[in-house]
Amino acid sequence: MSLSYILLIYVAGVAVKESCADSVPTPTIVFSPDYINVATPVTVRCESPEGTECNFYRDHDPNPIRTVDYKQGACQFKLLWNEFKKWNKTEVDLSCVILQNREDKTIKTSKPSDARRLNVGDPIGMPSVHVEKIGNYLNLRCECKAGTSCYFYLNNGDSHFKKLPYKDNVCVGRVAEEELQRKRSSAGEIFITCAVELLVEGEDTVTSQRSESSEEDSSLQYATVTSTSDQASLQYATVTSTGNQVGPGRTKIKFEKAGEYALLAES
Repeated sequence: MSLSYILLIYVAGVAVKESCADSVPTPTIVFSPDYINVATPVTVRCESPEGTECNFYRDHDPNPIRTVDYKQGACQFKLLWNEFKKWNKTEVDLSCVILQNREDKTIKTSKPSDARRLNVGDPIGMPSVHVEKIGNYLNLRCECKAGTSCYFYLNNGDSHFKKLPYKDNVCVGRVAEEELQRKRSSAGEIFITCAVELLVEGEDTVTSQRSESSEEDSSLQYATVTSTSDQASLQYATVTSTGNQVGPGRTKIKFEKAGEYALLAES
């Protein structure tokens, strides 16, 4: 084997080692949370063991949407809804590359990270409505994971009959049953639904789908009555057990007041 051939092999080996040492690791792109909506921005991170800055790309477009300095193992930025909505998409693919400044003032670039899809998440979710009859009033309750106001609708009508403020994942209030009786267009059962509106300052207003309907509970319940008494000119019954069927020793009553005593509305 000639000396020149040995030298050629050695030089090639050194070149490969330098090339490997000079490469920039391929980064990983991470979202937190893994969705975006009008109420929830997303933090986008490009993670790598080394780097100087990062370029972020959308849908494989060669023009970066961001260039961010590298700090403590990553580059990151917060993507807000008002920027995302300008893209007119419900999902986008984001990727990133790492740029590394070298001592010889050259800039090395990593391979692009694997693209990761960012989807629009529902900021409100499907609300649930609960209606309870207490005396001549209906207690209203609309629950949802986010919101600003709740709207209550009668028998799937287009116009709401009640608007309530949202607090602690719920809107609560009440309405006179007589008022709803006047509002409904025909006789029969009353069905109530609710929808939740979310208003974010400087952003859009978002309204949820309507909840499943809740029927006003006007059915009679049954209880074992052991004694009765008059209190404030109202007839009360002491209730010791309840059930959903008429049986020996039971009488029909309609619960209008919770607790040990129940107003004997019908017997």
